Amino acid sequence: MRNKYIFEFENKFRSYCKKFEFENKSILIAVSGGIDSIALTNLLVELKDQLSLKLRIAHINHSLRNKESVRDQKFVEGLASKYNLPVDVLVVDTKKIKRIEKGSTQEVARNIRYKFLYEKAKKYNCEIILTAHNMNDNTETLLLNLFRGSGIDGLSGIPFINYQKENTIIRPLLSFNRNEIVKYVKLKKLQWVEDSTNKKTKYKRNYTRHKLIPLIGKNYNPKIIETLSNTATLMHEKSLFINKKINEFIGDFVIKKPNYYSINKYELSKIDNIIQTIVLKNILEELKIIPSHDLINSLLNLLTRKNGTTFECNDKWKAQLDRGFLFIERKSVPDIFSYRLIKEGSIITDEWKLSIQKAKKPSENKLKEGQNIQFADNGKITFPLIIRSWRKGDVFYPLGMHGKQKISDYFVNLKIPLRKKTNIPIVECDNKIIWVAGLRLDDRVKITDKTKNTIKMNIQYFNDKK
Repeated sequence: MRNKYIFEFENKFRSYCKKFEFENKSILIAVSGGIDSIALTNLLVELKDQLSLKLRIAHINHSLRNKESVRDQKFVEGLASKYNLPVDVLVVDTKKIKRIEKGSTQEVARNIRYKFLYEKAKKYNCEIILTAHNMNDNTETLLLNLFRGSGIDGLSGIPFINYQKENTIIRPLLSFNRNEIVKYVKLKKLQWVEDSTNKKTKYKRNYTRHKLIPLIGKNYNPKIIETLSNTATLMHEKSLFINKKINEFIGDFVIKKPNYYSINKYELSKIDNIIQTIVLKNILEELKIIPSHDLINSLLNLLTRKNGTTFECNDKWKAQLDRGFLFIERKSVPDIFSYRLIKEGSIITDEWKLSIQKAKKPSENKLKEGQNIQFADNGKITFPLIIRSWRKGDVFYPLGMHGKQKISDYFVNLKIPLRKKTNIPIVECDNKIIWVAGLRLDDRVKITDKTKNTIKMNIQYFNDKK
């Protein structure tokens, strides 16, 4: 006769499989060899045929526990062989990578782990990645975030689902507490490996697990695990709702570029302080910057300072107030570009498309179409043309003006911020600048009554918001 506990446990898990639509899916399981991942793997193998699952195992040997790490790897490889499942193993020197990337060992290991999972899921077309986080993990995370000084997102704990572009991370054991999982694994007589560091209370998570939570359970709430797990779920739902509403209007005053985000200072100042805080927190998280309260408050204070004031967010990013915009940008030197156009044609980048071609001599109305389209005297232009980024010391003769002017001064007069200056193409012919693309033609190549042939230059900026 089948054990009632096992039947109910597996039936509960099966209901989550249906809820998350596992049927006919290709699934990558993250398996450490610990009791939670063993339970997860066994549950999936039990349902493999019934739900037509295509299963694959992934294991990361972080090389942090010497012989134990090797033991865990061999155990997982043996498990995969036992279940006749393909397995991918990554052996990595986490301590070495930590010296390069900085951050805590846990953060670096987590980044390594998820990068590996994403890569393998993409390679083998796995629609779902499963990890074995349980209800206790969720409670511990909530408490640690609370003690650290977290907002509503931190109090949301570990989400059931993380949607990615090509696959989805799901944590189906978050509805099971650790005692339930241990009981199931023991009744099934499954084997697992123990991480000896999990018992060391010098680590904050382990202290929370072995000391703090039992103390709260004994003196305040015997069901503290379930209570805080439910709290995390409610917080997560509220967080999703709030972020959805914020994202509906954030595009009106936030411009996202590869090397910087710009935020309209005046539009940001109009909204409630709590919304300002969430907007900045979301932006910092997107840029992989830890959104501490001190940092967010410093950014809000920056809004009241004078133009040009800067603030160091971390070793990679800085914030600067410039002409009504708060810029959060990389500290690295802006990209320098240079392209050679040997004949008529186009240059296309992620930011713009610049085209040059022969054209009929335009009418007066055509000449007034706008700065993004300019006509020049083809007799004064010879190929190849150089399309490059602005350099200090560049000089040109602005159309309609007498004499030459430094492009840097021209930019200052137009109040163009530095990050835009570095992206504006300069068109050069025979070592002389003939067009500051999208802004001003050089007077020396203008069309006159004597012009016989003309050339049309056109610049199109992608997603440009000025």
